[in-house]
Amino acid sequence: MRRLFGIAALMAALCTLLPACAKKPADSGDADASLTEPTTPPSADQLTHELAADAKFYNKQYQETGPDGQFAKGTKVMVVQKEPTYSRVITASGGRGWVSNDLLAPVGGAAAPTAVPTTAPATAPAP
Repeated sequence: MRRLFGIAALMAALCTLLPACAKKPADSGDADASLTEPTTPPSADQLTHELAADAKFYNKQYQETGPDGQFAKGTKVMVVQKEPTYSRVITASGGRGWVSNDLLAPVGGAAAPTAVPTTAPATAPAP
């Protein structure tokens, strides 16, 4: 009996160390959102990105149900948390949600590369 209890205790201890056994927090990633997000909507100069297309948004980062709403194409947003595939954004009107990074574009578009002037190689005069 002691041996069985020892094995069960060892398995429970190992399970807490393995990521496959870990469970998502009940709040699914938004537990610290209030610590990093502003409480008031951003001002126009704080809006860093705009949506390149209509974007479905999710209220929670790890959400297993469908989207909670949609932001229209061209909506300007402030990115408050960037993850590999989704970012937490806030709109000028205070709307909040997680949107796909593929739909975010810097306000004003990407900067055009600066052309570097080139000169023709010098050639020796013909004899």
